[in-house]
Amino acid sequence: MAINTDVREMKRFKRNKKAKSLAKKLIPALLLIAAAAAVVLTKNIWYPKLDGIMKKIPSFAVENSGELAEGNFPISITGGSGYQLLPMNGYFSLLDESHLRIYDINGELNCDVQHEYANPVMAANSRRVLIYDLGGKKLRVVNRHKTIFEKNMEESILFARLSSNDNTAVITRPDKALSQLSVFDQNGELIFSLTANDRRIIDVSFTENNDGIVVTTLGASGGELVSQMTRYRYGERDSVWVSDTISTMAMSTCSVEGGELMFGDNMCAFFDESGNYKTSVEYKNTLIDFDSSKELTALIFENQERRRTVLKLINNSDNSVNELNVNGIAKDITVEGTTAYILTSSGISSYNADGTEGAGVFLDDEYDGFVKLGGYIYLLGYDEINRIDFSG
Repeated sequence: MAINTDVREMKRFKRNKKAKSLAKKLIPALLLIAAAAAVVLTKNIWYPKLDGIMKKIPSFAVENSGELAEGNFPISITGGSGYQLLPMNGYFSLLDESHLRIYDINGELNCDVQHEYANPVMAANSRRVLIYDLGGKKLRVVNRHKTIFEKNMEESILFARLSSNDNTAVITRPDKALSQLSVFDQNGELIFSLTANDRRIIDVSFTENNDGIVVTTLGASGGELVSQMTRYRYGERDSVWVSDTISTMAMSTCSVEGGELMFGDNMCAFFDESGNYKTSVEYKNTLIDFDSSKELTALIFENQERRRTVLKLINNSDNSVNELNVNGIAKDITVEGTTAYILTSSGISSYNADGTEGAGVFLDDEYDGFVKLGGYIYLLGYDEINRIDFSG
């Protein structure tokens, strides 16, 4: 059914929104002028009492303005919400239903590659972008200037990963096995392969020095789903180590300080550098999102009864946990170094590893997600991307 759009109504809506925004800025400014005048006129009364007190007041978290960038922003998206955005080194990559585009931090288009993938998915590192057709057989690796290589796999692609040194891992579904892993070097040459006959490969992560790969598989034991990690070194047939099995369905794995981390559907588990189980944190509420850096792991949960978000911050070196309550329901989380950044319906807040609150920003509109890149945050709306400054 066609939808008739009244252009006049759209313009009226934009004018009203702009007027409201102007009023929000103007009224506080007038109040501030009046308050400043009162302060100046009564200075001789209050100033002596204030002397010395300022030294005792603790510093507070930085509050950013939340003002949207102009110029090339907002960036409009073709096809609505089905797009992906990932940070690169001084750039960001944007994948929608028909194009892969790479922009600099100011929204200037640097590269535009058209694709014909039915279900496009993207991975990126600081220099390259990998796009593949989920359920299809094609993939492509590009940089800001050209296509590096393309592959047409023999079997359907389940998922793919891109390492920090430009190796590409591809997991496919063969006819006579549960899954097949192929790792290609930066030029697209095969350097490692693995066939899983009795357990399904559900994730891979690359070792810190990029000399090998950690393969996560899913199987069954005693009527329960169990996940297990196995580390391989390129050029060697036998595994380096095999981890303990954990009663969870792994969703993601990565290397952290002191070993490996597995995010499961009912817990996140920590292992040492040899794959031995160390400890785990079980989920008591509905998991919304998670992320991890080398130093810090963060998980956000929805507390439906109190309409709040429970934030768990885990120090990866000693696995100590800080648990906090965050007002509102969080939508997205990103961890950078020792700081976690959370998007809620009201804005973005940040929290340090010790649980103290850092910089924050209030947002006038609601967004579905965000990407932090240096001193900027890119806000993901339904059909457009905005940018704000974010310091602190």
